[in-house]
Amino acid sequence: MTTKKESHKTIIDGYFYACCPFCKTTLIHGRNGTDTYIKCPQCGDYLHVEIKDDTVMTERKYK
Repeated sequence: MTTKKESHKTIIDGYFYACCPFCKTTLIHGRNGTDTYIKCPQCGDYLHVEIKDDTVMTERKYK
């Protein structure tokens, strides 16, 4: 007997995904309080990612 894949999926409360606003590549999986800089592997831009108060903010880091 097999079960559907959907029954195995779980959502972890308090975790969020940050994506590149330019190429839509998933960058990081984090929790509230995450504040980091990351280079997008797809387009090469450096981005500032901040997860605070259940809000994910991404912005390009200008040189």
